[in-house]
Amino acid sequence: MKSIALSALFCTSCIVTLFSCSKNDHPLPPSPPPAVKDSTIHVNYIYLVTVYQIQLDSVKQVEIIVNEDNGKVLLDTIAEVNTNIIADLKTKAKSFDLTIVRYRPVAKAFYLTTEKAIDPAAWTILPGSDSLFGVPPNVIPAYTPTTVTYNNVRVAQGEPYMFATSNTNIINGYYSNPGNNSLQVPFQNVPDGDAYLVFPGRALYNFHHLTGANDAVDLTGMDAAVRIRIPRPAQYPNLNAFLNGFVDPSNLTKNMHLSHYNSGTDTIAGADLVYPARRIFQKYSNSFTVSDATNSIFSNFSDEWADTVDTNPIFIDDSYYTLSSSANNNFSVGFPKLHPGYYSTDWNTAQFYWRLDAPADSTLLHPLEMLTSLKSKLLTGLDLTSMKIEQFSFYYQLDQHKQPVAVKLAPLDGKFRALPDQTPSVSFNRIWH
Repeated sequence: MKSIALSALFCTSCIVTLFSCSKNDHPLPPSPPPAVKDSTIHVNYIYLVTVYQIQLDSVKQVEIIVNEDNGKVLLDTIAEVNTNIIADLKTKAKSFDLTIVRYRPVAKAFYLTTEKAIDPAAWTILPGSDSLFGVPPNVIPAYTPTTVTYNNVRVAQGEPYMFATSNTNIINGYYSNPGNNSLQVPFQNVPDGDAYLVFPGRALYNFHHLTGANDAVDLTGMDAAVRIRIPRPAQYPNLNAFLNGFVDPSNLTKNMHLSHYNSGTDTIAGADLVYPARRIFQKYSNSFTVSDATNSIFSNFSDEWADTVDTNPIFIDDSYYTLSSSANNNFSVGFPKLHPGYYSTDWNTAQFYWRLDAPADSTLLHPLEMLTSLKSKLLTGLDLTSMKIEQFSFYYQLDQHKQPVAVKLAPLDGKFRALPDQTPSVSFNRIWH
């Protein structure tokens, strides 16, 4: 009996094993993934223009196109400027492009802007708009014809000088001694104005608060200015530098030009710029642009609301990017050091100009295919195949240690800001002549 029981148990075990193996060899098919349902994206757009632009440029209508990243167009409408366009877009996609097309009769050409890989619901003010919300009325000050007479001028005949006032009057000239060592400068003055005279070659200046329509200023003892050089990478021999100062940070009309330098035009002995050694100005606006010998590659450093004059700006050189192709249907770029957040390419023909902004991880673009797939109503009949690249550009903001920080493409908020941009930045531009 014991032998029979063991045999039965063995056979039962084999049967169980057999059926178990059979089940694993033929698993049930997986359940199909749930169908992706359409979502609804609500958009509310407006293209803002001023009355001045309408009169000057006759821009009265724009074409608004929203498409999925696969090229499928979700919205294509021609709208009046300064009019809200509201729509609900049905889509399964997660990434979209927004394109604005407008015709400028004054230029006899179309102007296009495309923001690639954006959230269409996050935008309200459309690219290209020239208006802001909450802009205070433009109060034109009362100008008064004024002349400043400088006496005891101690410089040689023909020496260059620059004269500036707090309403950004700039007069450049060469000293011509009328015989009494004086210099007369006529200009249009504003109330509570200041005047700044500098002889850059000597690094000497005079700052004078204006009190009347015919002020006389003695230059027997001029103040010393600081000479500075702007260091730059070897690939950038050319410099275009501008320096402004604010006497009163709470009054932006007290904005005065202090110094400038243009390679090939200006010459300052031992310096690129000069500015007062005495702390007259509480804020400075630094804008320094360098370029290669052919003026095809540029980098700009900008710090518009600085506590000091920046004597050691940073610039972007060729090590920040690699450009493999710039063909109109095969644009390929890389950023070996730091992705900038987004970059821009500009394309044109004799009939249109197109700015295409793309995120920095979209390193391969097919611009011609992209533009053709939109089937723009306003561009109907135009030859798109002849478009050529005109410019490639990108930029970074700078942190407190002057290290580049990526900046993502953000919607226009249209808010008026009284103060200049307080975040320093550095940009790169390559131009095809």
